[in-house]
Amino acid sequence: MDRLELDATAQKPHRTKIFLGLVFVLYLWDIAFFLGIRDPAEIPHPFAVFRSLGDIVFFRGFGSMLREIIFTFVSGGLLGIVIGATILYTPSLTGTTLRFLRIAVWVPFIIAYAIFAPLFWGIMTAMLCAAYHYLGARFILKIRPSEAWSWAARESLLQTLLFCLISQIWVDHWRWFDFSAPQRPGTGWAMFTVLAALVALINWSFRSTLAVTATNHALLQVNNINGPRGRLQYRLNNLRLEPEDCLVFLTIALLAVWLLFYTLDLGILGTSLGSVLIAVFNLLVAREIWADMGLSLSEILLGITLSSSLALGLLILPAKANLKNLLFSLLPHTYISTMILWWVLVLGMPGLLYFWHKVIAVGCLTFFPCFQSLWATREHPLTYRLLMTTDAALPFAFIAMAFGEAMAATKGLGFSMIVATASRQTDKAVAVFLITFVLLVGLLSCLRFTARRLSSSLTVCENATA
Repeated sequence: MDRLELDATAQKPHRTKIFLGLVFVLYLWDIAFFLGIRDPAEIPHPFAVFRSLGDIVFFRGFGSMLREIIFTFVSGGLLGIVIGATILYTPSLTGTTLRFLRIAVWVPFIIAYAIFAPLFWGIMTAMLCAAYHYLGARFILKIRPSEAWSWAARESLLQTLLFCLISQIWVDHWRWFDFSAPQRPGTGWAMFTVLAALVALINWSFRSTLAVTATNHALLQVNNINGPRGRLQYRLNNLRLEPEDCLVFLTIALLAVWLLFYTLDLGILGTSLGSVLIAVFNLLVAREIWADMGLSLSEILLGITLSSSLALGLLILPAKANLKNLLFSLLPHTYISTMILWWVLVLGMPGLLYFWHKVIAVGCLTFFPCFQSLWATREHPLTYRLLMTTDAALPFAFIAMAFGEAMAATKGLGFSMIVATASRQTDKAVAVFLITFVLLVGLLSCLRFTARRLSSSLTVCENATA
């Protein structure tokens, strides 16, 4: 893939600018309401059109969720791009910040189960993702400043969409898991189609293709390009996830935010650091958490195995070129929307509840990240591809595991956070979050360490052969 393909998102950017312009206008529309400038009775929101469609079940609350997405995306996205542009002025800090943000972007998805603040965590999701991808676009992908914001906006919008879809468990807007009842499978499929169409609209507006997104994500993952004989070679040189680097930086940053919010009594973090550390110690010593960890890891491992097997099967499946191209062009639109597909399938087979439904949830949400990573690394040995694919899918697997356990479970890390939060044991809920997140970072560190060693071995073998 040459430079033209890497910058494909920048070609003819009018469509993207029009889309983002409309989003910003809708954002200002809500701001005017919050400030008391707009009377909704006299000047209704444009999304009131959903109410004029009649009592269509799969549209109930959909407009409200879109408003939630727009508000959190614009509020956090603008702040994230400003932060990213500011950090670029200090090149020595950029690489470390990228390593930190690559992990930090997943914090809101897990801590939301321990500390109820969906609007705050939604804005944080957009901000962290926008900052990470803007820095990555400028520092690693070498995209021009005038175009890097477009790439960052797309990634931030999709990340915000995923968070807002999951946050419906707390926010009573578009409760897709209530509408997709066993007696109404058609409604569930209609909601899946609506969400897939929304993802397709975002991809179309940003001129996103599988080739561009897969390659860019792979380059962000490994942070270097070598092009002998015109081929992309992915090497793990600078952007490696070292435990002593990322964990220390992440811990210091989180503790600083924690102390700030607790000292100012802002109501986001409702427990002290000492109480949480005592709760962590009690959980580990009493072995209360070990069975939950084992169950959750089993669900994650089986789910990633399922999704990567399906993705690999699609890649090696013999088919006509036209049919395969059509399939590959449609697959990016299944990203995120497979969460609704998971719920429709599970409700249709009640016997899958309490274990296998969480495995299927992990498999559904990680399917496209697995497919995208396997496609981007198709010129590499299978072992290396599987390592990088697991690394790309693991954060999504933790998200799906926690959500699946919150929906229907009797044990597991996500279930423990939900129960502790519901019983107002905030210190225990945050303790489970910390254990869960350290587990995620530890697994990512092991995967990247192994992949880096394997990549070095492959390079030595190639040099010896040459």
